[in-house]
Amino acid sequence: MSQNECGCCRGISALTPTKIDNPPGLSAVAYRMGTFAQFKRTMLARLSKLVPDMKTRQDNDFSIALLDAWAVLSDVLTFYQERIAQESYLRTATERFSLIQLSRLIGYRLRPGVAANAYLAFILETADGSPAITTVDIGTKVQSLPGPGETPQTFETIEKIEARTQWNSIRPKRYVSQKVSVDMQSVLLKGTSTNLKTGDPLLIVESIQAGNIASRIRRIRDVLPDTQARQTTVVLETNTRPRTKLLKPKFEMTEIPPVTKPAKFKDKTMDLMIGNRTLRRDEVKTLAITRGLSERSVLDAIKERMNFDKLKVPSGETGVFAFRVRANLFGYNAPPEETRKASAQKPNEIYLDSVYNTIRPNSWVLLVQPDPDGVPVWLTDAFETGTSAGKISGKSTQLILESEPEADTDIRTTTVYAQSESLVLADLPDPQDVIEKTRVIVLDDIYEGLERGQTIILTDASADSPSETISETAVLEDIVDQPEPQLILSNELINSYRKSTVLINANVAAATHGESKSEVLGSGDASKQNQRFVLKQFPLTHITSSTSSGAQSTLQIRVDDLLWKEVQSLYGCGPRERVFVTSTEDDGKTYVEFGDGRRGVRPATGRENIKATYRKGIGMEGIVQVDQLTLLMTRALGVKSVTNPSAASGAQDPEILEDARQNAPLKILTLDRIVSLQDYEDFARAFSGIAKASAVWAWSGGQKSVVVTIAGPDGKQIDRKSRTYKNLLTQLRESGDPFVSLRLEPYRPVLFKIKGGVKIDPSYLEDRVLADARTELLRRYSFDVREFGQGMSLSEVFGVMQRIPGVTAVFIDELYRYGEPTARSNLIGAALPRTENGSQLQGAELLTIDPGSLNDIGVVA
Repeated sequence: MSQNECGCCRGISALTPTKIDNPPGLSAVAYRMGTFAQFKRTMLARLSKLVPDMKTRQDNDFSIALLDAWAVLSDVLTFYQERIAQESYLRTATERFSLIQLSRLIGYRLRPGVAANAYLAFILETADGSPAITTVDIGTKVQSLPGPGETPQTFETIEKIEARTQWNSIRPKRYVSQKVSVDMQSVLLKGTSTNLKTGDPLLIVESIQAGNIASRIRRIRDVLPDTQARQTTVVLETNTRPRTKLLKPKFEMTEIPPVTKPAKFKDKTMDLMIGNRTLRRDEVKTLAITRGLSERSVLDAIKERMNFDKLKVPSGETGVFAFRVRANLFGYNAPPEETRKASAQKPNEIYLDSVYNTIRPNSWVLLVQPDPDGVPVWLTDAFETGTSAGKISGKSTQLILESEPEADTDIRTTTVYAQSESLVLADLPDPQDVIEKTRVIVLDDIYEGLERGQTIILTDASADSPSETISETAVLEDIVDQPEPQLILSNELINSYRKSTVLINANVAAATHGESKSEVLGSGDASKQNQRFVLKQFPLTHITSSTSSGAQSTLQIRVDDLLWKEVQSLYGCGPRERVFVTSTEDDGKTYVEFGDGRRGVRPATGRENIKATYRKGIGMEGIVQVDQLTLLMTRALGVKSVTNPSAASGAQDPEILEDARQNAPLKILTLDRIVSLQDYEDFARAFSGIAKASAVWAWSGGQKSVVVTIAGPDGKQIDRKSRTYKNLLTQLRESGDPFVSLRLEPYRPVLFKIKGGVKIDPSYLEDRVLADARTELLRRYSFDVREFGQGMSLSEVFGVMQRIPGVTAVFIDELYRYGEPTARSNLIGAALPRTENGSQLQGAELLTIDPGSLNDIGVVA
């Protein structure tokens, strides 16, 4: 029988090498030439051609067994070859070592994470004997008060500040001067000893146009002293009498008595030096230096001048006046025929029934007759004299009036109120109690020592929820001392605050997560290459910085007390350079490696001469909430307490392998240079502390700008005043085109809500299927999965839920964007960067599901 007749080789053909095809986007590489069966079949096919007389194909035949062994060997070799090929690409590599080595080929290292940063507000003791000024040094430790399931976290200050008791609570100006009006219904006076009583007349003088004044007499209805506030409210009776318009009297400004006049203003040189011009803090320092004075003396002079100006009493100007003398006219008790003789005097001259030495010129006189309200007349002179009325004679005070009374003066019925006293009006709470989003804060006093570039923190209760607080940091661009104290901020405030409740603290220091450690790494040995040591404490702290990577190590290595420099790689380093490299293993420990004498110098031989100083602590565990950093571990002299008015921010956990797949190529794509729009996005995404980034062109204020929208890990918003934001903006500008307008904007989180139900196959457990449906919705529409400007549709939600095993039907009753009317929308959009309110540019939106609405997904029978 011939070979073809037996049929044993029919259908056998060579199957290897197989064709390899790897389209883009695969998560694994197909790289095998064949499998065991394919290799064995191929060898059998070739055996038929090479040895046609061999008829057997049984596995127990020695020849076939040999082919079988080679097929096994080929299968094993190709399997490992495929594994090697798979580990050669970032997208398909599964081993940490592969990803690390591939990343290093393009100069990329797994990001070590970055520590959280926060601003600490220190409160100084105000008790007698406590220092008014103290220093809070770098490295001051503060520990958090942990919440349920949390561990204490240590923060340390990274800047040295001067703190003052006066800066514990800087207050904005909360009061305005009381407006004088002849129609006012009540008057608020300073003090409680006003010596006023019900029925007393008050003269109210109001300034009107053309330099004239209007006046009206108002009687007191009630006097209400407030001993706690040290103020008195005087309630006035309603008066319908038309106001009296008078020419503005000619008078001299009456000042406070010389004995209480500020001594500084006896020095005309100081008065002239300060003048009435606007004085900024830098100008105050210049004046002090040029005059050989201290800054404090100039500020004290400005403050005294301000207080002195407030104490000037304009006797005939606008104000509220009380009359401390009540008198009759001379001869009021004479017989009627005698009083007629006494009336024969000049119309603008009157004589009082006695001598009143307290009456002074340039004051108001009130003549009450017969009109019970009286008529005010300006007194130009007053002196003691003798007079007579018929048979009555005696001493009297003669008053010379500026103008004649409106009616004839009846000696018997006229009452004279004199010795007018300008009442000191109390300031009223500012009706505009809100500090709007502004750059200027007017203060209630001069605060010495404030400097340009200093950080302050504003804290207030939320208007929407009084139990919650709002807070933000601001940087002082300038300080104005005259004509009124002001803080000029470098940027507008993000929030609005109430003047009556806001607290401004200037005892502020920047701090970062991590606790300082010092240890001896070991002994140097110049006979060994690439000596390696391990840090005893971990994880090593990296803080945000303005480098291209956005992070900087806190590790400092000294050999024989000389500082060595950390580098990314020993490659390219000279034999005399004192450098070292670090690497972090899977266990989180950090290893330090020195050079071999050709690439980096070897550490000198010595006993325990290699020392390390660093900080431990990193990642999202450092995101402490408001007012958690309250435990002072290092107590500076005079410091009473500390807190963090704002939550910590800017933290990021060490990078995992999946992150490296996405971020490693960004290093080679930008090469720390920004040219294209995509470069802006890639550069920002590779920056420590940034989880998502997007770059688009947008118009703002008639100018086309590159708008980069950013978001932090776990959807945290990046505060414009945070160190991460400032460092990233600096690097984007330095690495990009300086002539391209750039805007860096935090993203806008938006939520959508859903309500509906699912019908479940009776074969499945309802609770498990419902939990799976909710979990899948939360995963599919979470921050990690969504992109900026990405919308969603109703059909998409149906598809997500319908694919859950056990779900037979889906019912959606409501699907809408949070804050919009409840409805079942077919499409919900998310905006890219756009201009709001005609001028303000906003970052892109990121649309995610409201976790609370998942409870509105139920089971439909």
